[in-house]
Amino acid sequence: MAWKRRTQRCAPSLLVLVSLVALLAAASALEAIVPRIECKEFWVNIQYLGYQLIPIAYLTMVFQYVGFQRWLAPSRILLISAVPLITVILAWTNDYHLLMRRDLFIEPAEGLGFLGKTYGPWFSLASVYSYLITLCGLTLLTWASRRAASVYRRQALLLIIGTVLPLAWSLAYVLRLPLLPPIDFMPPITALSLLLIALAVLRFRLLEIVPVACHQVVQAMEDGLLVLDDERQVAAINPAAARMLSVTPSAAVGEPATQILEAFPQVLAPILAETPPNSIVVSVGTPDRAAYWEVRISELRSERGHPLGQAVILRDVTEQKQGEKARRAIEARMLQAQKLESLGVMAGGIAHDFNNLLQVILSNTDLIRIALPEDHSTQKLLRGIIRSTERAASLASQMLAYSGKGRFTLEQLDPARLVSGMADLLRSLAPKKVALALEISTDIPSIHADAAQIRQLFVSLVSNAAEAIGEREGTITLRLAQVHATRQLLAPLHQSGELPEGNYVQLTITDDGCGMDEATQARVFEPFFTTKFTGRGLGLAAALGIVHAHRGAIGIKSAPGRGTTVTVLIPGAGASPPVQEVGIPLLCERQASGTILVIDDEAGIRDTAMMALRSYGYRVLAASDGLEGIDLFREHQNEIDAVVLDLAMPRMSGEEVVPALRGLRSDVPIILTSGYPEEEALRRFAGRDLSGFLQKPYRPHLLAAQLDTLIARTIRPREAVAHINEGGKPHE
Repeated sequence: MAWKRRTQRCAPSLLVLVSLVALLAAASALEAIVPRIECKEFWVNIQYLGYQLIPIAYLTMVFQYVGFQRWLAPSRILLISAVPLITVILAWTNDYHLLMRRDLFIEPAEGLGFLGKTYGPWFSLASVYSYLITLCGLTLLTWASRRAASVYRRQALLLIIGTVLPLAWSLAYVLRLPLLPPIDFMPPITALSLLLIALAVLRFRLLEIVPVACHQVVQAMEDGLLVLDDERQVAAINPAAARMLSVTPSAAVGEPATQILEAFPQVLAPILAETPPNSIVVSVGTPDRAAYWEVRISELRSERGHPLGQAVILRDVTEQKQGEKARRAIEARMLQAQKLESLGVMAGGIAHDFNNLLQVILSNTDLIRIALPEDHSTQKLLRGIIRSTERAASLASQMLAYSGKGRFTLEQLDPARLVSGMADLLRSLAPKKVALALEISTDIPSIHADAAQIRQLFVSLVSNAAEAIGEREGTITLRLAQVHATRQLLAPLHQSGELPEGNYVQLTITDDGCGMDEATQARVFEPFFTTKFTGRGLGLAAALGIVHAHRGAIGIKSAPGRGTTVTVLIPGAGASPPVQEVGIPLLCERQASGTILVIDDEAGIRDTAMMALRSYGYRVLAASDGLEGIDLFREHQNEIDAVVLDLAMPRMSGEEVVPALRGLRSDVPIILTSGYPEEEALRRFAGRDLSGFLQKPYRPHLLAAQLDTLIARTIRPREAVAHINEGGKPHE
């Protein structure tokens, strides 16, 4: 029996125990029937193997039964077996030391002859040790049974009785209590104890049911455990599963799984499947509260492979799933930011070089136009070149908008008025069958924004919505409202950094078009990703860049066949201070005069700037890099009235040149020029006094107008100081 169940937890030690008892019984019987005293002594020595090792096997079985296997290290078993092993050795070598027994004689009883003896000192020590080992096992078994379920208590009770019977007889026989027969009934009593253990195995399936300690573990599990029989009725349920399923254990046991799991069809479906999955994660939450359970299903089978039922483990993985979702969202935002940053670096470099080339074209064209009579036939061609150059410059600005680094002129805007003024334009973007509905709240606050870029944002989003609807009938709804954005509202949106909670202007554009699946939504803001024909794919990426540049957020919600909603949040005017823009006058207000130092590494730009400024009446000095410019300024610092400085140059950049010039003369006006966008260029000079900025390509008359204004502000104070130093009076 124990051999058939040898894979169970305490079966090996029980098998050893049965073998030792059988050995003890056989040796005792042979002792009684052999006639010679030497033969009887031999079988008594064999019995010592059983007497001494049975307590060790019993203690091992109890430890395994209550779930304390970790204490059964080989070294520990060997240590507690030391005294029994020594006792066996001393029994076989007793003739040399007489520590176990003395005065052997045959003691007749009921026609049988047993070996009588007088015990030696080691026998008493070995007996006490065996009793202590047995009592330890009995105490541990009693302690565990008091904390067990009723079925386990009956198992433990049979084991306790099976332990007490041989222990009590052994004590009574050794102490020679009166009224006891002269025959040692220890072997048959030990066999009787084994019958009780066999009853536990057969009647209560001792080796087939979870031991006492395992029952305690199951009851204390945080995971829910549901045991179903072969008819899918609940055979057992632990407290965790009862809590998760909102049932009581007593009411659940014996009920069909279909009834207990009626409120959880997601859990019931894999259980009832023809081939249940080993593990599956199901959503059991409500629309208001997400919840996820991992369902693990194990088939229970008999030794012959017949199905007995299922063990179902329910684990709440809601926090894990939410954590994974949050982590994926963060990773997606980081990846998107990296893509936009890469695009920004690329766009900035291309735009810078592109604008430098356009600057040469635009300046030379302007110089030719100025040199020719106004009625010259070439003027028309030159104006065409200027228009094309300005369109190319606009294209460079759009490239920067895709990365959120375009050129913006921020002003205080009324978004409601802006949308109302664009209504006709927005309606013209959609086919005739598509209606555009405007829903504008009355309490919309103003925003700090670039009007042209916000218009472009509206145009891009409405155009995308119209294309999603196509040629069929549909509706695009544009809503404008004020919202108080919380962390919960901001979390799923693409943000320009970590946006604070507060009041925002919310723009939502909803269409009833074809919609998008999750895979498309995950890539919709990627640069150059498109589901349209080749050559498109920057519309929503540009919208994302515009929103980020305005320190806002954008998100998209869609499903196939259910349309799309794009949500944009832009801070209200009170939430973000406006950026101070550098004023640039468009016209010269006085006759040009003064000396200008032009520092630029591009020879074409430097030469055209010199020619243009000289044509306006300025004296011009030129330097090809920062070091040469500083040397030239040091030599002519009292003559130079203003400096036109390029930002990106070899050997010494504009960032390094400015402090060097200020160190030589702190009041010199400096106009910065660059092919990079104004915001990025000025950000590098935060806290430094720049007099103006011109983004390439610029028209020569704009540079001349700005220089004229700056020189007019600085020459008069300098002339007044010089006059006073010569002893004169200030001019009235």
